[in-house]
Amino acid sequence: MGGRDSFLKNENVDIRTLPWLALILISATASLAAEPRWADAAVLASLSPIRELEHYPPGFYDGDPLPPRTAYLSFDDGPTEFTEEILDICAQESVKASFFLCARWAKETWLPQPSAYDLYPHTLRRMYAQGHAIGNHTANHQSFTDLGPQGIARELKTNAMLLEWAIGPGYPAMTLVRPPFGAPWWKNGQAWAMRSAGEALRNTGVVCMWNDFADSYDSHDYPRGEWYTKAGTDRSTPEFMRKADKIAQRILAAADGRGMVILMHDSHPSSVAALPRIISGLKARGYNFSTMEDWVRWRYGISSAELLKKKPAPRLSIR
Repeated sequence: MGGRDSFLKNENVDIRTLPWLALILISATASLAAEPRWADAAVLASLSPIRELEHYPPGFYDGDPLPPRTAYLSFDDGPTEFTEEILDICAQESVKASFFLCARWAKETWLPQPSAYDLYPHTLRRMYAQGHAIGNHTANHQSFTDLGPQGIARELKTNAMLLEWAIGPGYPAMTLVRPPFGAPWWKNGQAWAMRSAGEALRNTGVVCMWNDFADSYDSHDYPRGEWYTKAGTDRSTPEFMRKADKIAQRILAAADGRGMVILMHDSHPSSVAALPRIISGLKARGYNFSTMEDWVRWRYGISSAELLKKKPAPRLSIR
């Protein structure tokens, strides 16, 4: 005899306590169900999906584990005229962000024009001095899907070289990489393209994607009065203010306790205008702020530079 009958025949069980026991079990089960799955960071880290290393070099991809109530502010395509303002806001709020730098983010800035690094060397040095994470977003903002392994490696190397020319040697290497447009990993890219990019990045860059639910969509719906320069920007227009409000609302609406990698761009002043409200709103919800380099340490237990030296690179979290 087993199961329920053997339990009831146990001399140490008082059958009169069973209703109370059932009530306690139901209550505990309901409590656990109400608790979000991301509440336990250690358990969450172990839930990472198993991926083919050939297609997914080490890094963060949408759906990967994040520590709860942690926000990772990230800005692509800088530096621009607006980056100093972002740094001012971060300094005032005592938060760190991740900047994925691109020397020439638009065709009109390609050679023979000076790179963005030549225009804003002080801004770049300030990023390093204030402890922000600095990542590689390629030299010319070209999709990895359009480049073979050698082309990807050349874009990343050229970007790092242009940065060093502008600010001098002695700064940490850009071991974090965000591919332009998220390609080929965004929205389940083609296997051949992921394999090609994976070959290029396996020992040269830790991939840093973002969460779809935390995409600011600041690169959509250009309002009148928003452009890439302060001279061409009018923040007083109703269209501009509506876009800034929409950006803040989208990010804050997603802040339900999950960790979140937030995507914004240095080149969009609407995101700059929304940033103070995003930071204060996240803080009010109990969020802390970290960089993608911090995430690498949380996820793998070592720095991105150390991770790239490992052969073979680990497939899963060691946490």
